[in-house]
Amino acid sequence: MTKKATTNNPDGRPRGRGVVATLRRELLAEGKVGPLVDKVYELALAGDMVAARLILDRVVPALRTQAAPVSVALPAGTLTEKALALLSAAASGSLPPDIASELITALSRIVSIEQATELKARLDALEYKDIA
Repeated sequence: MTKKATTNNPDGRPRGRGVVATLRRELLAEGKVGPLVDKVYELALAGDMVAARLILDRVVPALRTQAAPVSVALPAGTLTEKALALLSAAASGSLPPDIASELITALSRIVSIEQATELKARLDALEYKDIA
């Protein structure tokens, strides 16, 4: 009895056993990949936009947006006051809304960390009290 492969594929076929994977292995083994790449490159240089896009998609990584660094003066107070200052800066236009959102999310993560730290300290104190 053969053991069924354990993959996420519903038909139970192991990865790398499909038609595309088999074709890739055959092309590599027969040394046909180089000429194919050369042909696609020639087509791209000749103005074939599909070939050019194919090459660029594989060679040049997609650009990701990256915000410019910003400087924000936050009040020395609670995290709530800091979040309100960020909202105010976004509302006034001095801080882009997406940056304000990311910073407020960071503040909320700090709150979660502080809560976990406080909870651990309380549990440790209770355990110490039971031991003593």
